[in-house]
Amino acid sequence: MALDARTMALAGRDGLVLRDRAQGAVRVLRTPAELPGPVLDLLFTRDWLFLATPQGLVRLRRGADGLVP
Repeated sequence: MALDARTMALAGRDGLVLRDRAQGAVRVLRTPAELPGPVLDLLFTRDWLFLATPQGLVRLRRGADGLVP
């Protein structure tokens, strides 16, 4: 689980759930459809979300709401 000013995230073997803290919008990324493997770790930066998976690093651009498209 990770949290920053805009977004709350819960990650695991089945994928990733992101929630916009201001509006409550939710985005789900599932393994293996949208992610190459289970999420082992994650990092928020201002413009990017980095996900560590056994298959490698995934970088996703964040929108103004903190979620990914």
